[in-house]
This record gives sequence, structure tokens and C-alpha cells, in this order.
Amino acid sequence: MPIVQLKAGDIAVHISGILSFALVVLPHFYKRRPPIKWIIFWLFWFISFAIVGSKNRGGFLSILTVLLLLMFHINPLRWTRMMLIGFIFLAFFSIFSMMGVEIDVGKRNISITQMTDNVISILIPSQSTSLEGTKKWRLEWWRKIVNYTVYGPYFWSGKGFGINLADDDGFQVTDDHSLRSPHNGHLTILARMGVPGFALWLIMQIWFAAALWWNYLKRRWHGLYREAALFLWILTYWLAASVNAAFDVYLEGPQGGIWFWSIFGAGLGLMLAESRKEHARLIVSHSLPTAGR
Repeated sequence: MPIVQLKAGDIAVHISGILSFALVVLPHFYKRRPPIKWIIFWLFWFISFAIVGSKNRGGFLSILTVLLLLMFHINPLRWTRMMLIGFIFLAFFSIFSMMGVEIDVGKRNISITQMTDNVISILIPSQSTSLEGTKKWRLEWWRKIVNYTVYGPYFWSGKGFGINLADDDGFQVTDDHSLRSPHNGHLTILARMGVPGFALWLIMQIWFAAALWWNYLKRRWHGLYREAALFLWILTYWLAASVNAAFDVYLEGPQGGIWFWSIFGAGLGLMLAESRKEHARLIVSHSLPTAGR
């Protein structure tokens, strides 16, 4: 039995957070970084991205989602060194793939072909039996959850938190019955809490994202770029976790749940701290004319 077992999707969330922190937050604290250290950092980041992208579709999609969001809010000059190293890494990766070199890491190999198949299988049927099989299994289970909650007898309360959903829904795939929830943390909420609980979950998540986004835009408008960067970083970290949770059992365990709610708490704490600082600035600005008289 392995002492440490790494889940690619969970790692992808932190890779996304590291990416956002490096592009958004670090430039406001360290204006000059040694080029060699920066190159080594991005080289290891791309290696990690290749491993995660080959092994897990949800993790790959979470990184791409964060990349797309950052593309519209980052100075293009900051992407230059990252993209240059990325192209060099991609060139070597492509050469190895054309030579037929693949790294065997279990069920899926690390290769461009595997990464491409992972992306394509999300949108259209894949020729890979393993990818298409797990996709079909997920969709059938998710469809059944929607049917017995939104359109069925478990609309108001769901099935509760004590029951093993995999056994009760007929989708158990492990001999020891260790699988308890569908590979979608958001639909787990729907199945266990019903439509009202799911609605509250959506409201809370949407409010959190909107509050972070508003605080980010507000501070950029006032020229507080360092504070704005922190809000954007937490938002992208939360986004990566939410996307990964839609494809895996992530929020239900400590390896994902602790991180997710820590990010949530950090966002709330940052909003509270910045609100108090803003209130203090308003008090000072209103008291200055009085002191002058």
C-alpha cells in the first residue's frame, strides 16, 4: 500500500493557484526576479501541467479555466517569459511524442496525444474506451440524481448524508464499497440536500465569486493594484477548486474540502480586512479638513 497517493485533479487546483500567484501577486512584491530561478520555476510548472493534463480531465480543465480568466486581466508582458519557456517545453514534448516516447504512469500515459484525447472527450465521444467509459458512467449517474431530486421524490430533502449514494443509486464500482459519492461535488449537494439545499449552495458560491470580483474591480479602479491582485488570486484559486469538484470526489474528502474552505475563509477574511482599511481611510479623509481648521 502506498504511503502517499497523489490525485492529479487535486494537484491541478494547486498548480492553478501557483500559476495565478506567480502572474498576479508576485510582481507587486518582487519587482526583480533572477532570470534563472524564474526559468527553473516555469520549467517545473510546465512539467507538472503535462503530468496533470495527461492523467485527469477535470484537473486539466481547471487549469485551462484559470488561464482563460487571467489572459484578460494580466499585462501581456508578464506572459512573455512564461510563453517562451512553454513553447520550448512544448517543442521538446512534441518531438518525444513524434518519436513514440511515452511515460507510463498507470492507466494513462504522459503524452500530447493523451492530453488531446482528454480535452476532446469532454466535448465529443472519444475513441478511447477508458475515457468514454468513465464519461458515460458519470453522465448516467448525474442524470439519475437530477431525475430523483428535481423531478422526483427527493426534491425537498435529498437522500441525506448518511447513505452511500453509490450503493443506493446502483453505481458502485469498488469491491470494498469505498465509493460513496458521484464524481461531482455540486451534484452531491443536490443528491444529499435536495433542490433547496442545492439552491443555497449555488447562492453562496455565486455570492462569494461576485464579491471577490467586485472587490477586485473596485480596487483596480482606485489604483490599489496590490490589494486587487490578492482578490484575483483567491478568485482563481476558488474557480480551479470549483471546476475540479465538478469532475471528481473532491469537496467530500479532507484533501479537497480543507483547502476549499480555507480558500473560502481567506476570501472572507480579505474582504473584511480590506473593508476595515477602507473605513479607516474614510475616517481619516473626513477628519483632515477639521484638523486643518
